[in-house]
Order: sequence, then C-alpha cells, then structure tokens
Amino acid sequence: MTKIDQKDAKIGVLEGLLSPSNEQLLWQSEPNILTDGKQEFPYLQNIAYLRDKPALREQSVKFIKEGKLKNALRVLLKDQDDFAPLPPPENEALDQILDKNTGFLETMRLLNYGPVTEYFAHRTTAPTFLSGLTLLQLGAQKEVPLIEVACGAGHFLRTLEANGYQATGIDLVFSKLWLARKFMNVQGPLICADTMGKPIFKPTKPATVFCHDAFYFFEKKEKVLENLRKLAAGGSIIVGHVHTNAIDHGVSGHPISEKEYRDMAPKNTMFYADKELVDFWLNPNEKQGITPLQSGDHPVVSWIENPSDEINDPLNEFAGELHLNPMLSEGEKGLKINWPTPGYKKEYEAEMPYFNAVKLSKTDLNVLKTASEAHKMDYFKQRILLDTPQL
Repeated sequence: MTKIDQKDAKIGVLEGLLSPSNEQLLWQSEPNILTDGKQEFPYLQNIAYLRDKPALREQSVKFIKEGKLKNALRVLLKDQDDFAPLPPPENEALDQILDKNTGFLETMRLLNYGPVTEYFAHRTTAPTFLSGLTLLQLGAQKEVPLIEVACGAGHFLRTLEANGYQATGIDLVFSKLWLARKFMNVQGPLICADTMGKPIFKPTKPATVFCHDAFYFFEKKEKVLENLRKLAAGGSIIVGHVHTNAIDHGVSGHPISEKEYRDMAPKNTMFYADKELVDFWLNPNEKQGITPLQSGDHPVVSWIENPSDEINDPLNEFAGELHLNPMLSEGEKGLKINWPTPGYKKEYEAEMPYFNAVKLSKTDLNVLKTASEAHKMDYFKQRILLDTPQL
C-alpha cells in the first residue's frame, strides 16, 4: 500500500453519500474510487471528490486505476473555485508539496492561494474565528453530528474533534480539504462538493450545520439555505460572520442587506453581532448570556436557526501542544506583534482587543513558559498561545 492507501484504510466511507450525477447512493467499488453504478468518483485520503466536473473526475479516476496516485492527486489539487486570485499551481510546485516536507505556509504559497495564504495561516487569531467558537458553543450539541459547510482548511473541524464532536467537512476546493487532512490532522469525513448544487448526502438523523465566514460568497443564497436545512434534517443551522452590503468590505462575494438575510430566516432564529460573540469567548458569562442583535443595517451579522435553550461548554480542549502565536515574538519589552500583511492589520487590528500591543509588551515570554494551567488557558483564549500546527 502507498501512504495514501494506508490513510484511506483507517477511515471508512461516509454513509449516505449521494452521486452528483443522479443522486443515487455511492459505495466504494475499489480502493480510492466511489461509484453510483454508472459514474466513478475519486476518493483519496478519505476525501470524496463529488464536484460536477466529469472530465476532471475521469482523468483522476484513470490515474487511480493505473496506480498513479500522485498523478491523480495532482489533478485534484489543481482544481479551484471561481474566486481563486491566481492560476492553478504548476506540476513542479505540486511535486515540491508532495515530495518534500513543506510547511503549512509554504504549501499554501505553492498552491497559489494568494491572500488566502495569510488568512488561513493566522485564521485562529482573527476575531472571526473567536466569534465562530462562541456560535458553536451556543448552537452545537456534542451528541448531535456536526456538518461544516465551506470548512476550508479545517481549523474549526480540528477544534471540534479535540472537544469530542463528531464532525464532517464540506468544501468546494479539494486542496483545502487536503490541507485539513495533512496539517490540521482532521480525522472525520471530508467531502469536496458544491453546496449550491444537488444534495450531497442523505441524512439519517438531525445534525447541526455550521457555515462560517463564507455564506456571503454564495450567489443563490436561498437555494443554499434550503440545502443546509436538508442536511440539518430538523437540527440547528449556524451561519456566522456574514457580510452585508451596508459597507464595501473589499473582498469577493455577493453580500445582500441585513433585512434580506433576516427575511430568509424562520421566526425562531437568533441574530448576533461579532463583537458580543468575541467578548463572550474572552469573558464568558453564562448567566447573562448574549443579547441578540436587533434589526438594523449592520455590516456583519450571524444567526442560529433552531437555537438550543442551553449554553454549552466552551471549546477549551486543546487540539495539540500549546505554542507561542507565530504573529508574536520577543521584543525589547515583552512581546511584539508581527502583522503578516498590512491588509491583515487593517482588517482586524481594531477588532482585536485581546491582541493589544501595549498589553503584550508587558507579557514576559519566560512567564508564558512556566505559567500554570489556569494561566495557560487565559493565554489560549487571548490567542497568545495556540494549539494549531506550527507554520
């Protein structure tokens, strides 16, 4: 067996997967291949490739049948979405990724991710990640399976698994799911599919569906919500950090007005503001809870359909060894911030009270190394210490 085969052998195929061609159930016909009886689909590293791209699928399947798994993987790693800022990577770059031990940051650069590279590299530091953690605390239940739509490189999936959740990831871009498997060590099922297209799998029980910092990218939003509700099968739907058209956010997507988002939601839906969600992560107050966001013209909104009556435990379990945030380094006094790009600083600095330069300058690196477990948790919540893989 190759390394790819070995990893596949450890994780079973997700039950209920549907073919994008005819919506029939898929099964594994041979190693690394799924079929509906007529069409065949690549299945590498427990990532089912179900995009409606027959020529690309057939090319990858052909390589798999010839035993050329590296070539099959190359084909899928080149696939992109409509918002990709750069052309697909060349074979030479992919060979570096597959043959050498390139790190997370360098791998994304070789994949031609452009500005998304820094976004993914430092995603767990951004306030949008903290707001997502609070939304999951408000809306997800450990005993209920969770499906993350537009899961990207698996940052939330990694945290969810560390905290005992059964999670499945869906994204339009295969290489992002491959990053989730390789670098974030996500163990659960991963599906490369179009959420705006046909049903992805047939749910057998209610689930929590989570979509964060991505919903505004979808053009046919009502269709996507309809598909999310089918996936949830009566469970909760958590939609986080959704851009509205109240301001120009300077990023791609199809934002609409807050009123239009609210009109799509059922009556029992709770809307929230990012700032309050971040504040709750930093300073939880279960008795007080979070005040729902009143209707207005806000630049960003989040919401939960079918919310739980109880606030769950925060996602505080570490997914790996704690280490100093790579955006920080030792300065003349305490720690100093090394902003990855001017754009990152411009977008997030004002919304990151936990990443205050004056406060960090008073934080001693040696104190971090000898901190008690309670203090380490404080540093973790403030993003001074992280549990994500090193860059």
